Amino acid sequence: MKQILIYIISIFLFIGCNDQEMENITLHTQDIELQNAKKAIERLIAKPLTKGESLPIYTLSLRECKQMKVKIDGGSEQDSIKLFTFDYFNNGNKGFAIASGDQRLSSVYAIVENGNITDTTFNWGLKFIINNFSSVIKEELKQIQTNSISPQSSTLSLSNPIYLIKTTWGQRHPYNKTCQVTGNSCIPPAGCTAVALAQVIAYFDKPSSRFQGVFNHSAMTAVPSATNLTPNLQDMVAKFVHYCGVKSNMNYQCNASGAWPHNFEDFDLLGYQWNIANGAPSHNKLYNNIMEGRPAIIVGYSESEGHTWILDGMEYDYYNPPVFWYRIHCNFGWNGTDNGWFKFPPGEILDYTDLYYTLYIDGFDEEANSDNKTYTGPNE
Repeated sequence: MKQILIYIISIFLFIGCNDQEMENITLHTQDIELQNAKKAIERLIAKPLTKGESLPIYTLSLRECKQMKVKIDGGSEQDSIKLFTFDYFNNGNKGFAIASGDQRLSSVYAIVENGNITDTTFNWGLKFIINNFSSVIKEELKQIQTNSISPQSSTLSLSNPIYLIKTTWGQRHPYNKTCQVTGNSCIPPAGCTAVALAQVIAYFDKPSSRFQGVFNHSAMTAVPSATNLTPNLQDMVAKFVHYCGVKSNMNYQCNASGAWPHNFEDFDLLGYQWNIANGAPSHNKLYNNIMEGRPAIIVGYSESEGHTWILDGMEYDYYNPPVFWYRIHCNFGWNGTDNGWFKFPPGEILDYTDLYYTLYIDGFDEEANSDNKTYTGPNE
């Protein structure tokens, strides 16, 4: 008999609205927007239990409220939208969730099972996504106005979303064990580009004959974290991540390592059919690729920082008349930290210069490996 998950909701009685442009506000536990935001999150984290499963307890603790002013292009008035951030405790992990309780939206903008909203200090990808929620909300309000959408017409169409990449690799030990900086004894980080490429290529395992006898992708990805593999398999993962770094012309430095994924020399040799598109991902193209089992890699940067990470899952809210608002699953390459589902700026509508490009894998040339050339080392 199916049962519904038990939730414990703990709410702070007073929170400050800490957006710089807004005054402090007082919220009560029965605030209608607060309740709407909570229910929207619960709808996504709930799932039916199979027979014999225990009842996990999820706790949502309100952390903060940010109130923003949003003005639709051509409009004369500004909308005030509250965004609620919750600390999200689940099965021994601590994450966070962000949602709006606006009756027009009742939308979830982020769900992360393991991470912290303050991780934006080091995770540029997370920082970019959260900083652009206001633009996403603006577009949603515009769609509501244009299409005369009512809140009651919302249906979560994918109630059990999946993501493709199960590994949670990172840039430090054991992934950087074989990385070196010329003329220095330090062990540099493996580089976010190398980690993203390595996880995607290991996921595809195509063509396996290319790495025969050197890399066993099935064994390397048997568990999410390489720290739980045997020492020999940890060494194998480290060599593979280094291979991806060298082949993408990684600039290894003691405190940071950088490269462009489109520079990966072996894409054609391995038979990958790929292309890049400037800016944020096309939701339609990304959705079609992911439904066919092909994740994408995204590259973003600012004047002082940048990051490469993976987009490997999509779920959507469907509104009638037909409007789709997507959440995209991100694997940031920080040992699983902050991986989760986020409302993301659609490339079809918004142009973000901070997002340099999206790299899509569109298929494979099965004849590309006819010479059966095998890997011998990262410097071949």
